[in-house]
Amino acid sequence: MPPAPAYPTADTILAKYAQALGGEQAVRKITSRTISGTRDTAGRNTQDVPWAQATFEQYEKAPNLRTTIVHAA
Repeated sequence: MPPAPAYPTADTILAKYAQALGGEQAVRKITSRTISGTRDTAGRNTQDVPWAQATFEQYEKAPNLRTTIVHAA
């Protein structure tokens, strides 16, 4: 049986990711981000509408500001 492959450590993966983004200094300059997606959400009365999908946007700005907007049917 062949030996198990040697996988990179989490630190190595994160260092390569930061390098791909322009280096640590470039990453430190980032002060905001926007996230969007779809999520499952429960209705008010789970007997009538057990689950519904909703889209959302989440806006974040350093050091501690965040808002989330959910678009549900």
